[in-house]
Amino acid sequence: MTRTIEPTPQSADEHSVRDIEILWDDAWNRHDADALADLLDEDVDFINVTGAWFKSRAEFRERMAQTHRGIFKDSKRQTLETSVRFLSPHIAIVHARWEMSGLRNPDGSARDPWQGIITRVVMKRSGNWSVVAAHNIDLAVTAGSGSSPAGL
Repeated sequence: MTRTIEPTPQSADEHSVRDIEILWDDAWNRHDADALADLLDEDVDFINVTGAWFKSRAEFRERMAQTHRGIFKDSKRQTLETSVRFLSPHIAIVHARWEMSGLRNPDGSARDPWQGIITRVVMKRSGNWSVVAAHNIDLAVTAGSGSSPAGL
């Protein structure tokens, strides 16, 4: 006899929170700045790998549109590992290790794949999860690739 275990509300929420990373990769790989920004709260605080601090969804959207026409135009992002920790039923911290390929150096030569970790604070409002704060960091810089891509 097989017994089916019904998902608990938290496991359904954890699935929804983890889906943010899947949706992020999908939007990134389509170079869709609007879809990326739609995962964020209107007044998000988002710090990228170079320390640029975006204090709204609109600021973030504008920068993503710009960089996806430039340095990120051929990039592909893949989440390698995700950790979710609930602080309350409506707030969670997410750590995700990611890898990016398809980047180019200023001289046009191919860059080695690049890895980082993003920490997101996500909040559930009116049944939907969105990113209210994020901080993205580089992992070790690969040999010969220089520093983080400029102009993020």
